Amino acid sequence: MANKGEVNQKVNPIKVPLETDQGILQSEERKWGLPLKEVYKHGLFFYKDKEGKAMHLSYEDRLKLVAYTQQAAHGPLDSNSAPPLGVLDVIGRDRRGAWQALGQMSQIQAMAGFIHTLDRLCPLFKPYLEAIQKDLENKKQQGLKKAEEEKAHMELQNRIILEKQKQENSNITEEQQVQRIKDALNVQTYQQFFEYAQQQFPGNCDQQAILIRQLQDQHYQQYIQQLAVDQRLANSNLKYKVESDEENDNEKEEIDCNLNDSKPALMDNNRSMQTSDKIDLNDYNEESRDEEAEESDGDDLIPSVEEVRMWTRDDIVQFKESARASGGKLTVGHGETITVRVPTHYRARCICYEFATDSYDIARYYTSQVDTQKKNEHIENIKDKTVLATTKKINVKLKPSELKRLLTLAEPEKWTLAGAIGFLLISSSVTMAVPFSLGMVLDIIYSGTNDLIAARERLDQLCLVLCGVFLVGGLCNFGRVYLMSISGQRMTQTLRKQVFSSIMRQEPAWFAKTSTGELVNRLSADTQLVGRNLSSNVSDGLRSLFMVGAGTGMMFYMSPSLALIGLCVVPPVSMLAIIYGRFVRGITRQLQDALAETSELAEEKISNIKTVKSFSKEQKECQSYAQRIETLLNLAYKESLAVGSFYGLTGLSGNTIIILVLYYGGGMVATEQLTVGNLTSFLLYAAYVGISIGGLSSFYTDLNKGMGAATRLWDIMDREPKIPVIGGIRPKERPKGEIVLDNINFSYLGAPLIKGLDLHLHPGKSVALVGRSGCGKSTVASLILRLYDPDVGRILLDGVDIRQLDPVWLRSHIGYVSQEPVLFTGSIKDNILYGAHDDYVPLENEKEPAWLAAAKAAQLQELAAGSSDGWSREVGAGGSQLSGGQKQRVAIARAIVKNPKILILDEATSALDTYSEYLVDKALKEISRDRTLLTIAHRLSTIQSADEVAVIGDGRIIEKGPYTELMAKPDGYFRELMTHQTFAGSKTKNNQDVQKS
Repeated sequence: MANKGEVNQKVNPIKVPLETDQGILQSEERKWGLPLKEVYKHGLFFYKDKEGKAMHLSYEDRLKLVAYTQQAAHGPLDSNSAPPLGVLDVIGRDRRGAWQALGQMSQIQAMAGFIHTLDRLCPLFKPYLEAIQKDLENKKQQGLKKAEEEKAHMELQNRIILEKQKQENSNITEEQQVQRIKDALNVQTYQQFFEYAQQQFPGNCDQQAILIRQLQDQHYQQYIQQLAVDQRLANSNLKYKVESDEENDNEKEEIDCNLNDSKPALMDNNRSMQTSDKIDLNDYNEESRDEEAEESDGDDLIPSVEEVRMWTRDDIVQFKESARASGGKLTVGHGETITVRVPTHYRARCICYEFATDSYDIARYYTSQVDTQKKNEHIENIKDKTVLATTKKINVKLKPSELKRLLTLAEPEKWTLAGAIGFLLISSSVTMAVPFSLGMVLDIIYSGTNDLIAARERLDQLCLVLCGVFLVGGLCNFGRVYLMSISGQRMTQTLRKQVFSSIMRQEPAWFAKTSTGELVNRLSADTQLVGRNLSSNVSDGLRSLFMVGAGTGMMFYMSPSLALIGLCVVPPVSMLAIIYGRFVRGITRQLQDALAETSELAEEKISNIKTVKSFSKEQKECQSYAQRIETLLNLAYKESLAVGSFYGLTGLSGNTIIILVLYYGGGMVATEQLTVGNLTSFLLYAAYVGISIGGLSSFYTDLNKGMGAATRLWDIMDREPKIPVIGGIRPKERPKGEIVLDNINFSYLGAPLIKGLDLHLHPGKSVALVGRSGCGKSTVASLILRLYDPDVGRILLDGVDIRQLDPVWLRSHIGYVSQEPVLFTGSIKDNILYGAHDDYVPLENEKEPAWLAAAKAAQLQELAAGSSDGWSREVGAGGSQLSGGQKQRVAIARAIVKNPKILILDEATSALDTYSEYLVDKALKEISRDRTLLTIAHRLSTIQSADEVAVIGDGRIIEKGPYTELMAKPDGYFRELMTHQTFAGSKTKNNQDVQKS
């Protein structure tokens, strides 16, 4: 009876007959009498010709073929960078040994060695491949003409697109190009990274965001490395072309070119192999695979990409379990696979030889093309390689370039700062004169002279001089502090203006990824910290530096030997200060980030307090805020521990100086090498030096804190917006209002939203854009306003791409009312005038100001008449003192006050009652004459009044035409929408009638 793990039954192999002139390629039935481990290790490949002669590929020959493939793909084995092998991974160790035995053989030599060995082991294999290749070439000739025509057409389109891209990218910097690549990669991988982050940090949005950014950064680095590898392969001169077997035409199995050896044992099931050249595309869905198969159309018989790799330890375990479960019939899984990458042209196609054991012999030979888009590229690899921390790694090294840039912020205040520094030098000189003067007083007192009158006169004169000197020092201190304070305030305000201006320049997509609380924190706390760092901190640092220099000089003047003894502790304290400063800079940046997150949470909850209270979540929000405060407090504890330790050590070093000076100085007084006055002066200078060294430490600490805050501000100030604020064509004529959306594709936060949308808005006509919620209707309005740029396609205004127009000019001719109106703190009049042109000035002879006409058109007379303040009535923060309908009408007035040629209404009447809607619709009909009107609506009355209805679904326009025409289609998408809406509307009306009764 066979032991466990052994199989004595006969395997029923899969037959793959491939008949040629030379023989039949098929499997041989085999009896198993060995343990599975031995069967796997000593298994053979078989090739039978018509005479029954079998060609055997032993385990050693297979190892040699594998080694050649690894050498051809990667070059010589680098044992230091290769992943470790598991203890039980015998096969992996054998493969690595065979690879290492090839030494420094070149990749070209390894490729030639593989081909030579394959021909030597299977001499009848080459004619068989040639026969298949000839048959495939005959099939290709049938569609060659069609392929050439399509290729010519595609090349023409590509040239047009490239020319447009060149024109658009002529002014793009290298940094912007890098950013575009990063954005494109982030779009492809965001969803997977987001899901992985949710698994790692459930419920912690902050840590999820940090993890996603880390994954995206490493993804970009690996993408760049992969491009370099592809370029190297593309430049190779190897040309060895083998086509797919005809028998597998219908299967179109997808393979990957993976050239790495096996992974360590006991690998987690949720991790894949860590390889430097792996393209893991397991997440392709069946639909995308079918689309790729249709696109190839059999032209090149190139299958899509799927994972086919060397066996790992998990594969071997599954192999054994499958054999036991099926009573000896083996399910191969990945099989024994050998892959060789050989580019045949610039697109880096690869020849992949696949060998499979235990069920069939020499099998598939594909020419595969690497997917250049790499949809799921390296994601599993990133998860395995990266040890993710819970906080970002912060660069804590103070760079001279950063310090220089920080000091350039003070250049406008250079004369004020120069005056303050002048006062500083005078006041510091006065301070440093005190020990010397005190020593002179003590020497007069202890001089032992008998002429007391002369000594008294000298003492009086010295004290009078000191009083005058101290008075000058006090006035200079006042001047220093005053000038430094006002210059610091001015620098802070200037910096805030620059940061706020940089924030205002950014495109809306950036704000979707950046929290409001964080931006407010940078505008307030970070700018304040940088301004203080450039004023009062610089003043204190220069003062301490001057006192250290002057005090050290006076110590050497009085006693060089005693000065050397007293200053012996300065070098270790300086090294400690450098280490401490770097640590504090990192902690400070973490503190500022945590404070920004806390401020963001508070701002969000307070601004939406009605929602919080309506769900009775006060206690939950208090706990959430307390958790943020706890995190902030823990960071503060770390900073306090570092500050306390540093100041404790510096204080100890200062006291050590005093003790050393007293010990050695007392001996020098006893031997009359020093007078009592000189020793006293020396002690005071030593104390001043110690205090000033502590001041320098504080200066260095605050400087690093300021640098941590400054780098956060520079992140904003250095960012170039993807959509410029100004710049471009500014036509002198008023636009006609013709808008064309041509093949628009757009993705939001990595999710495709608009897919090939085409829409034409004729001048003076109204179009109602309808569709289900979330289908992209509001996105179309944002694209026309150029709040976002499409990924593919273009938007034309009067035949001109809006990307060539000045955004300010473009938006000045478009009136926009959003679905959720936003009002600013101020009066009704102020909010209406917010929509007017910047150069708007009411004329003296005009009958009615434009803002008042717009207010009346929006039916706001009753709102103003109902308040004693009239049009000066305050709307409150965000319009909190107005109802939803009132806010909507103010927003409509704000949109039409500038007399736009194009009007976009995004559910503009959704918050109005029936009577107000009637009045506003009547006003809008008058206003919209001779204007292009795009209405995004669900209400039937609004849709019926439009000249044309465009139905959006699945990211594109699926129906378009007049309302009656679309409703006449019995199976139309629009008719279905309207049927559901009419039913819902009648149901709501019936409910209202029941309530009234």
